[in-house]
Amino acid sequence: PSAISSRRNWTGSKSQISSRKVTKSRFYRLFFDILEAVKKQKNFKILYVEDSETNQLVMSAMMERLGVNLALAPSAKEGFDALKAKAFDVIITDIQMPEHSG
Repeated sequence: PSAISSRRNWTGSKSQISSRKVTKSRFYRLFFDILEAVKKQKNFKILYVEDSETNQLVMSAMMERLGVNLALAPSAKEGFDALKAKAFDVIITDIQMPEHSG
Protein backbone atom coordinates (compact mmCIF):
# COMPACT_ATOMS: atom_id res chain seq x y z
CA PRO A 1 0.00 0.00 0.00
CA SER A 2 0.93 3.63 -0.38
CA ALA A 3 0.12 6.48 1.93
CA ILE A 4 -0.24 10.10 0.97
CA SER A 5 -0.18 12.73 3.63
CA SER A 6 -1.16 16.32 3.30
CA ARG A 7 -0.65 19.13 5.76
CA ARG A 8 -2.69 22.25 5.38
CA ASN A 9 -1.17 25.53 6.25
CA TRP A 10 -4.13 27.63 7.39
CA THR A 11 -2.28 30.87 6.71
CA GLY A 12 -3.01 30.49 3.01
CA SER A 13 0.28 28.93 1.92
CA LYS A 14 0.41 25.92 -0.34
CA SER A 15 -0.41 22.51 1.10
CA GLN A 16 2.48 20.13 1.63
CA ILE A 17 1.79 16.72 0.08
CA SER A 18 3.97 13.64 0.29
CA SER A 19 3.54 10.05 -0.85
CA ARG A 20 5.42 6.91 0.07
CA LYS A 21 5.05 3.17 0.15
CA VAL A 22 4.25 1.76 3.57
CA THR A 23 3.81 -1.68 5.08
CA LYS A 24 0.29 -3.02 5.39
CA SER A 25 0.38 -2.71 9.18
CA ARG A 26 1.55 0.93 8.94
CA PHE A 27 -1.23 1.65 6.45
CA TYR A 28 -3.85 0.32 8.86
CA ARG A 29 -2.38 2.33 11.75
CA LEU A 30 -2.58 5.47 9.59
CA PHE A 31 -6.17 4.64 8.66
CA PHE A 32 -7.18 4.22 12.31
CA ASP A 33 -5.38 7.47 13.19
CA ILE A 34 -7.60 9.14 10.59
CA LEU A 35 -10.68 7.61 12.19
CA GLU A 36 -9.62 8.95 15.59
CA ALA A 37 -9.24 12.43 14.08
CA VAL A 38 -12.71 12.09 12.57
CA LYS A 39 -14.21 11.51 16.00
CA LYS A 40 -12.71 14.79 17.26
CA GLN A 41 -13.61 17.09 14.37
CA LYS A 42 -17.01 18.15 13.10
CA ASN A 43 -17.70 18.27 9.36
CA PHE A 44 -14.73 16.05 8.53
CA LYS A 45 -14.60 15.63 4.74
CA ILE A 46 -13.11 12.58 3.01
CA LEU A 47 -12.78 11.99 -0.72
CA TYR A 48 -12.76 8.28 -1.57
CA VAL A 49 -11.51 7.52 -5.08
CA GLU A 50 -12.37 3.89 -5.83
CA ASP A 51 -13.65 2.10 -8.93
CA SER A 52 -15.07 -0.94 -7.08
CA GLU A 53 -18.74 -0.48 -6.22
CA THR A 54 -18.43 -3.06 -3.43
CA ASN A 55 -15.58 -1.12 -1.78
CA GLN A 56 -17.55 2.11 -2.19
CA LEU A 57 -20.54 0.55 -0.37
CA VAL A 58 -18.37 -0.75 2.47
CA MET A 59 -16.58 2.59 2.93
CA SER A 60 -19.87 4.52 2.72
CA ALA A 61 -21.41 2.36 5.45
CA MET A 62 -18.35 2.75 7.70
CA MET A 63 -18.17 6.52 7.28
CA GLU A 64 -21.92 7.00 7.70
CA ARG A 65 -21.71 5.37 11.14
CA LEU A 66 -18.98 7.87 12.04
CA GLY A 67 -20.91 10.85 10.70
CA VAL A 68 -18.28 11.62 8.07
CA ASN A 69 -19.05 13.67 4.99
CA LEU A 70 -17.86 11.19 2.33
CA ALA A 71 -17.58 12.07 -1.34
CA LEU A 72 -17.18 9.19 -3.77
CA ALA A 73 -15.32 9.37 -7.06
CA PRO A 74 -15.40 6.22 -9.22
CA SER A 75 -12.45 7.30 -11.38
CA ALA A 76 -9.23 9.26 -11.05
CA LYS A 77 -10.59 11.95 -13.38
CA GLU A 78 -13.67 12.41 -11.21
CA GLY A 79 -11.40 12.48 -8.15
CA PHE A 80 -9.34 15.30 -9.67
CA ASP A 81 -12.54 17.16 -10.59
CA ALA A 82 -13.82 16.81 -7.01
CA LEU A 83 -10.51 18.19 -5.68
CA LYS A 84 -10.80 21.23 -7.93
CA ALA A 85 -14.32 21.91 -6.68
CA LYS A 86 -13.96 21.31 -2.94
CA ALA A 87 -11.42 21.01 -0.12
CA PHE A 88 -11.10 17.68 1.70
CA ASP A 89 -9.45 16.79 5.00
CA VAL A 90 -8.36 13.35 3.76
CA ILE A 91 -8.19 11.64 0.38
CA ILE A 92 -8.24 7.86 0.22
CA THR A 93 -7.57 6.38 -3.19
CA ASP A 94 -7.17 3.05 -4.87
CA ILE A 95 -3.75 3.03 -6.51
CA GLN A 96 -4.66 0.51 -9.22
CA MET A 97 -7.42 2.06 -11.29
CA PRO A 98 -8.27 2.00 -14.98
CA GLU A 99 -7.03 5.01 -16.95
CA HIS A 100 -4.84 6.41 -14.15
CA SER A 101 -2.92 4.57 -11.41
CA GLY A 102 -0.60 5.57 -8.63
